[in-house]
Order: sequence, then structure tokens, then C-alpha cells
Amino acid sequence: MNHVHESSAVGDEYRRREGMLAKLRALPGAESGFTPESIGQVGMSRGEQGIFFDKASTHQLAKPGVTVSLKVTGRVYEDTVAGDSIIYRYPMTDRSPGRDEAEIQATKNAGHLSLPVFTIFPKGKRRTVIRSWVEDWDDRQASFLLFLDREGLGARDAKTIEQLDTSSLTLKPTPSRTSTNNDSDDYFRFRVLKAYGSSCSCCTVNSSSLIHAVRIIEKSFTGRNSVLNGLPMCPTHKAALDEGLLTLDIENNIWIAPSGREQDLEGLGVTHRGIGHLTRAPSPELLEIRFGANQNVR
Repeated sequence: MNHVHESSAVGDEYRRREGMLAKLRALPGAESGFTPESIGQVGMSRGEQGIFFDKASTHQLAKPGVTVSLKVTGRVYEDTVAGDSIIYRYPMTDRSPGRDEAEIQATKNAGHLSLPVFTIFPKGKRRTVIRSWVEDWDDRQASFLLFLDREGLGARDAKTIEQLDTSSLTLKPTPSRTSTNNDSDDYFRFRVLKAYGSSCSCCTVNSSSLIHAVRIIEKSFTGRNSVLNGLPMCPTHKAALDEGLLTLDIENNIWIAPSGREQDLEGLGVTHRGIGHLTRAPSPELLEIRFGANQNVR
């Protein structure tokens, strides 16, 4: 979805940012990346700041300002990012009081105002710059969800991603015992943990770093990446589900062992008998397709 701002202060800032990117791409050797100095010269970053929000130029749009760029550190390279989303962790440093909070708020402001930001990845001694959008954030995960807009399509419409259409799914009488790719990409995991919380659907494990976002239906269909197709699960119970050691009684919305023996369920460490403790419910239709009698689609 292309994003065009009206003629306003926000529109002026949008055009200023697009101008920065145009200047950068016009530099000789741009196809090989950019030097940190050239990125700074066009006003896209400053020094070693991980989040740069150019307070002088953007404070009039929202307090304390609006983030312009976010640097990705460590060993994350643009060409190793699977998909078109990346999770960017909130800064948690020992800098002067309020500095981290200001950068977090400035990045949220970019999302509120639908202004593009620039995600800067390492590339040897040079850098890769990707126009991006602050698509969402979650204070519980202390993270932002960034959409890497490599094709210049503009901000995505989350409502489209959440639409469900299961007409393409074929019901099969026998389920696959294991999934080839049941863990999620960054986008799906972020959205599932924000929607359901970071507690396992089956037990008391409650740590976002340990929780997987499991797709109820792994097959491709409209709505595959919807949060309604997800469940948060710890590694143990994700594996139990994959191996067919655990299933859901959809009439009562409780976990059961296929054997029907209570001791088998206890042996798996299932302490939440149902999914009612989650902060929202997944799609009943998808649960029926996945766990309904003889109608298991993966």
C-alpha cells in the first residue's frame, strides 16, 4: 500500500526522508553499500547512536522527536534476514536517565505518524540501508516490529494480513506427525505473543525468549499469518504437539493425550488443561480443522 502524506509538517518530513534516501542512492558505488560517513552526511544517522531521532528537525511533530534510523548491531546482516520483518529490541542501557525512554517514544512516534524509518545493517566496512516502517510494538516483549520495505510498497495493511479464508484447505483423515516449519517468522511470532501473551498454552512457562509461536494450520492459505492461526507454546509442548503426543479436545477446549490416559498428560507436564488462560482465543474454525475428529490439516 503506497503511503502518500498530505501537504503538512508530516508531509514535509516524509519528503525530507525520501530526499535523504535519494541522495544516498545517487552516490557512486551505492550498489555496494554505503559508508557510515555518507549516511551521516545526508542526515540519516549520527555517531554511534543505535536509534537516531534528530530532535532538532522532528521535535515539532511529536515529543521528544521522531526516529529517523535504527542501526542493527551484532551479526545480523540484511541478506540473512528471512522474510520482510525484523524484531528490534528496545534500548536498555546505562546512559543518562530518560535517554532510552526518549528513543523508544520517538520510534513509536514514527509508527503513529506513518513516517518511514531507515534500518541500517552492517555490510563489512560499509552499510546497507533499507526503508522501513514501524509496524507495531509491544512493551511486554520490549520490542518493535519493523517492516523492511525493500520493494518500496509503503506501509502494510494489518487488516489484510488478519483476514481468514480457509476455502483452499483440504481436509485429510490422517495428520502429519511432525511439521517441517512449524516455528514462525519474526512477524508472526511478534504478533502472536502480543495477542496471546508470552505464557505457554499448556504450562506455566512464561518467558518471551522461550515461547514459540505455533501455527495451528501450517499449510498455505489466506490468513496463515493471522494471529487467529497461532498459539504460544514452550519448546516441550510444541514438540509434543508435533509428535502427536498432545491434542486438543475442541468440544471442551482442553488438552488431552491421544491415549486418553490422564497420566500421559501429566507425564508431558501439562498444567493448563485448557487454553482459557490465554488473553484471547484462536479461530474456532481453524481449531476444528486441525483438531476435529479425523480432520487434521497441517
